[in-house]
Amino acid sequence: MARKQGHDVIVAPCNGCSFSLQRAEYFLQTDGKVFERVNSLLREGGVDPLDKIPETYHILEWFYHEAGPQKVKEKTKRPLRGLKVANYYGCLYTRPHFYAKTYAHAGGQEEEARPRRRETADDDEHPYYMNALLEAAGATSVEFEPMHTQCCGGPHSLSDEQVSEKFVMMILQTAKRNGADIIATECPLCHASLEMYRHRLMMKGVPDVDVPAAYFTQLLGLAFGYSANDVKLKDNLSDPLPVLKRLGLA
Repeated sequence: MARKQGHDVIVAPCNGCSFSLQRAEYFLQTDGKVFERVNSLLREGGVDPLDKIPETYHILEWFYHEAGPQKVKEKTKRPLRGLKVANYYGCLYTRPHFYAKTYAHAGGQEEEARPRRRETADDDEHPYYMNALLEAAGATSVEFEPMHTQCCGGPHSLSDEQVSEKFVMMILQTAKRNGADIIATECPLCHASLEMYRHRLMMKGVPDVDVPAAYFTQLLGLAFGYSANDVKLKDNLSDPLPVLKRLGLA
């Protein structure tokens, strides 16, 4: 559908969606038999075959690739000064690197070590794009490794709640104990999992889990001069508004 509409790029604002699209892209690009088989099935279904495979970007990677920290700094009207952020990437944003087209940290940062080279590519073990963009907008990143790429348990939310709850507890407690005011997210499933289990953990009286979550795009929107209503912060279950108002950011 993207190719039929003339698009060469797909931007996915979700770790799971970008993973699925990039995995398909990987096999279509690297395995001629898969490419021919898919096109054969498309023809059978009366659909035009693929002539060129659209390239998939995660929305965070796209922001960094298209704008980067310098343009974010130039666009910032209301810096996020004083806001301490734990940047949470989740487990599928950069891994596995041969799908996500990220640097393989173990292989070094050289261009030739990066599968399917891109002009920009995040690090698969130590991603930094969200840190860099929000810091350019005036925020302060807190130390958050290794929880920054810990699974949130989202895929297991309905099948194994105890596992998901424990994962979220570890993430939230690390953020809180390292001084974070807020957790920045870049995936709807991760965001939902953090907010839902945060509420449950607080109801149980678990300590050090009271850290609200906001999408990195919501925080950038505030920095660019949009209001809290504009960026829909009131729709966040964990309600980051009290923290942001205390710092004069909303």
